[in-house]
Amino acid sequence: MEENYMRQLVNKLNHYRDQYYNNNISEVEDSEYDKLFDELKNLEKQWNTIYPDSPTQTVGYQVQSKLKKVTHSHLMLSLDKSTDLNEIEKFIDNKKVVFMLKCDGLTCSIHYEDGKLISAETRGDGTIGEDVTNNIKMVSNVPLTIPVMGSVTVDGEIIVKRDVFERMNEGALEGEDFSHPRNYASGSIRQLDTKITKDRQLSFIAWKLIEAPKFSNSFKQNLDYMEQLHFEVVPWNIWKNTSLEKLPEIFSWMYYDVAEEHGIPVDGLVVAYDDIAYGNSLGATAHHLNSQFAWKREMENVETTLRKVEWNVGKSGMCAPTAVFDPIDLGGAITTRATLHNLSIIKGLKLGIGDRITVARMNEVIPKVTGNLTQSNNLEFPNRCPCCGDTLLHCVSESGTETLWCTNPNCPEKMLSKFVQFVSKPAMNIDGLSEATLKRFIDVGYITRFADIYHLSDFRREIIKMDGFGAKSYEKLINSIEKSRNVKVENYLVALSIPNIGKSAAKIISKYFNGDYSKLVEALRNNFDFTQLDDFGEIMNQSLYNWWKNQAVYSWWRQGSDLEDNLVAELHFIVEEKKEVAQNDFINGKTFCVTGAFQTMKRSELEKIITDRGGKLSGSVSKKTDYLLTNEADSGSSKAKKAAELGTPIMSEKEFLEKVGI
Repeated sequence: MEENYMRQLVNKLNHYRDQYYNNNISEVEDSEYDKLFDELKNLEKQWNTIYPDSPTQTVGYQVQSKLKKVTHSHLMLSLDKSTDLNEIEKFIDNKKVVFMLKCDGLTCSIHYEDGKLISAETRGDGTIGEDVTNNIKMVSNVPLTIPVMGSVTVDGEIIVKRDVFERMNEGALEGEDFSHPRNYASGSIRQLDTKITKDRQLSFIAWKLIEAPKFSNSFKQNLDYMEQLHFEVVPWNIWKNTSLEKLPEIFSWMYYDVAEEHGIPVDGLVVAYDDIAYGNSLGATAHHLNSQFAWKREMENVETTLRKVEWNVGKSGMCAPTAVFDPIDLGGAITTRATLHNLSIIKGLKLGIGDRITVARMNEVIPKVTGNLTQSNNLEFPNRCPCCGDTLLHCVSESGTETLWCTNPNCPEKMLSKFVQFVSKPAMNIDGLSEATLKRFIDVGYITRFADIYHLSDFRREIIKMDGFGAKSYEKLINSIEKSRNVKVENYLVALSIPNIGKSAAKIISKYFNGDYSKLVEALRNNFDFTQLDDFGEIMNQSLYNWWKNQAVYSWWRQGSDLEDNLVAELHFIVEEKKEVAQNDFINGKTFCVTGAFQTMKRSELEKIITDRGGKLSGSVSKKTDYLLTNEADSGSSKAKKAAELGTPIMSEKEFLEKVGI
């Protein structure tokens, strides 16, 4: 009976691994997978039985894709892991160790010969991976050449930084599977089209030197050496104190503060012996190295009962499900709802109304359904739009993600979502037009296109008589609408809900054309290549042209078949004065890292001074950083320490403003 259950566990875990490594789909949370994995390990010990295909004996999963298969020059094994700090203390055993962030992405190995990048491959099953040489060259922080003759091999993690992930989600089409940074990174580096990989703005974080002419027996020195070769190295810290009392403090600091400071998604910490020869002498299993150990934070799952699933249509037309459950306390916040993203997640969870489910707060912020204890699998999916009643379109992406879409261009819910976006603060910033008010205006026919907002004064009598309105609230609304006529190009572009063009992309466009809408229009008419702009890829370029050229798609806000834009006729674009950068300005061409609290200005204002005068911003301190701008040089922060190590000048707010002449 136990052996049959073991076989079932092996099959289940292998299925999850296949979905994760080959299809970029996480059907279960890490915590659930680790729980099943540990259960299998214990049963194998108890029954002294191990199946050949057991995940405890293998790494990753056999690669199945169109990318070329590659046999590794070295075994790329996994790590043994635990959520128990006592296990970490036992592993350290009075030895000098290095603590590193456990980056949450896709493991990759890069090879150089005589200073030139010659190949790169993913981990795969630990022995055979996928050739991603062409794609790794699209990762901006990977050096294509290094100042070393001979062979050099570096292992690390392909990740997406948090700010990039947020920016991409901000402009992504609804339903795109950007629900997890790990899936995003894995899918992006394994694209057959290198342009897509470039557009995804990935990063490579080096965490282990495998081979080099100057290879050291010290793990720490090898990390330093990789940084000298211009790799972005995983944040790390040396630890000699074996007191369990201090471990939670340093682990918490690294897991939260350091990871957030560097913008790196993490799923734990790694402990490695600094003495590499000693670590190697401990050998390895078929699954993991004995020289390293991973600590993973135990996620708190709270049980509750699923009461219903709500379906709502977003501005792009995707019909998104939301789980509604009995109130639970998640980290001090009472929660009753969590997004389910798409059909695939619902099917994977085998949900049904009344099921006992588990919910956790992902990354300490977003509530997510992590498991289903009942698995009744009897939830009925809608076949018609819950708003307009049109038949829903069932779509399956290349990665297998299933979604439902309303294709009716006049669906009120889609229109409402677009209007909500249009009047929002990052867009036209119109006070007094809440979602409820917009819905009322749409229902009675006052607004059907964006331009109609600027003619609401035609309905003054009717609006004043509405519940909740009066002369004062009406005048306040009209004043806000009139004020919004003066708008920056970046806010206008955000207001239009153009797929893949979010706040960051809109700001880049506006800055390039100095806030001049007529220059943007001229560029569009002349087929300007927007990929010339910083962080602007082909997908974003195409999205912009789709918006510009496909008049029919946007006819609900652009009247007529000609290019006369009725909305633009209502607006006045604020052209920003171009700030000339003096040739002797010390900011021009230099890179600044800005951190901490300031006295006379906000951090964003200081950053604007830098970018306006030709400087660049960096989220972390590296050899490429010219100055660290902070009022907290003695705070002991990781950025201040790094600046001290590298000899990077640290400048206070007062010194900086004096230097600039402000």
